[in-house]
Amino acid sequence: MPQGKLLYIRVRRNKSIVFLCYAAHDTIQNIKQKLCIAQPGCNKSPDQIRLYIRRSDQYSLLNDSDTVSSAGLESESDIYFVYQDEDGKWEEVHTEAYEPLDEGGPDELEEDAEMHADIPHTRKEKGKGRA
Repeated sequence: MPQGKLLYIRVRRNKSIVFLCYAAHDTIQNIKQKLCIAQPGCNKSPDQIRLYIRRSDQYSLLNDSDTVSSAGLESESDIYFVYQDEDGKWEEVHTEAYEPLDEGGPDELEEDAEMHADIPHTRKEKGKGRA
C-alpha cells in the first residue's frame, strides 16, 4: 500500500456511524482524537473512549499505542466505540441494525412505476414567471 494513501473506517456506536479517514501509520490514539473532532457535541476526551474490533463472535479492545495496520484494520473496516461514564465504568459495545428504507426489490419498483404511469408529470422551466 502506498505510504500517503488515505483510507477510511466506519466507527459505530448505537445508531451512529462516523466515517473517518486515516493513514496506515496512524495510531489508535490518533483515531480516537479524530473521532472526538468529528463529533461536535462530544464532551469526551480520547481517554474516555475505547475502540473495539469484532473478531469472530467477540469484540477485541484496540490498544492506543498500536498503529492501524498493526491492529489489523483495513480500509472500510467497522470498529466500535464506547464511552466511560462518570463512575469510571465502561459501556458495553452496542450497535443497532439498520432496516432498509425500501423492503421491496426491483420488481416492486417497476410495479410502482406502472401503477403511477397515468399520472401526468409537469416540469417547471427555470426562469419562467419571474419579473
